[in-house]
Parts: sequence; structure tokens; C-alpha cells
Amino acid sequence: MLLLAASFSCGRQVSKMGDSANSPSPQLTPVIEIKSAWEAECKKLNPSELGNKYPGKTLNILRELLERAPKEQVNSELERVRKDTAAYEQMSEYDRSLLQAFFGIYAHQVDRKMLVHLLSAKAPRFIATSPVEAEVASVNTNEPFLILYESLDLATGDQRQFLLKVLRDALKDISDQYPDDTAFIMNSRTWYQQNVSQIKVNPYYDPAFPRGLQRNLFIPID
Repeated sequence: MLLLAASFSCGRQVSKMGDSANSPSPQLTPVIEIKSAWEAECKKLNPSELGNKYPGKTLNILRELLERAPKEQVNSELERVRKDTAAYEQMSEYDRSLLQAFFGIYAHQVDRKMLVHLLSAKAPRFIATSPVEAEVASVNTNEPFLILYESLDLATGDQRQFLLKVLRDALKDISDQYPDDTAFIMNSRTWYQQNVSQIKVNPYYDPAFPRGLQRNLFIPID
């Protein structure tokens, strides 16, 4: 499930982005056609042979292209995709992958500020094949699942509803107890903070399953 360790920890160290994205890039760094280069490299992969590893491979390719591109170009792509008004499901495959790649980069850097900056405006539903809530909960930082709540606090309109749905998917038992959104947000946040040291990410979790072992994102630590 948790793909960041496999898909984003290998390779050379990711260049720090975010606040540094506005700093001048080296004059010799060429502008690259990220989308075209990504599509060309992905065509060299064999999805049938790679199976469920294919999505992670395509994200690695995109991450490496973002590393090589000028910081101004990368920042421009970030802001463009953040401001896309289309629903996530209606975005192009490239733009959906771009959101996932940016998430992976910031999660690998443990850049909480940039994760909130991204997710509060436009969040991917999955990172490759792993639900975004599982990936957020696995970021190597203090109380990482609160990143979703911090993003929700800044989100508006459809994005706020998107993040709220993600939270309700992750915490189905609590969601059933609190149909009112305000009550759910407050009580689920408190529950997580009170229990964070006693729970772990459920390796069988699937947001599409309403019952059974796959129902909730968190399970007690053995």
C-alpha cells in the first residue's frame, strides 16, 4: 500500500522546492518539455510486465524530470495544476500524475508546509495505487494525519468537500457517529490526537470497502 518508500526514496536526493522555488535557477539549466518527455519515457515501459508497479514507475519518471527542470518552471507547473478548476477525475492523466509526483516529493522531503499548500488547493485521490490518506498518515513527521485537517482548514468549495470525503472514507466508524460535518471534523480530529500513539495504518485499508478488515484506515498497534 504505502508507495512513497518504494517509489520516491530511491534515486538521487530530491531538490528542495517550495519557498526556494522562487530563487534563480542556474543559467545553464535548460527548459524541458516535461509533459512530452514524460509521455515518451512512459511509452518505453511495459504495463503488462510491471503490473501494479507500473503507476509507481511512471511517477518516478515524472519526479526525475521535475528534478532536472528549472525551479521557475517547476513552480509554474505546481501553481498551474493547483489552480486547475476541473474535478480530479476529469483532469488529464499528466496533470493527475503531476499532483501525485508533487505530493511524493514533498512527503519525501517531509515538507509539511508544501503538502498543505498542495492538498488545500488540489489533492490526488491516490498516489499510484495507494489512497492519499494512507500516504499522508505515513509521512515521517509528528501527527502526520493532521496534515489533512490543516489542508481542510484552508480549502474552500469543491476542494473542501473532496478532503472531507477523504476523511470520512478513512474514519468510517467515527463518520457514522457524526453525520454533521462540523461535529465529525472536531471529534475525529480529537480522536486521532488522543490515540495517535496507539494506532497504525491498516495495511488492508481500502476506501471503497464499507465493512470488514478494509473498512478503517487505522487499527490498534499490536
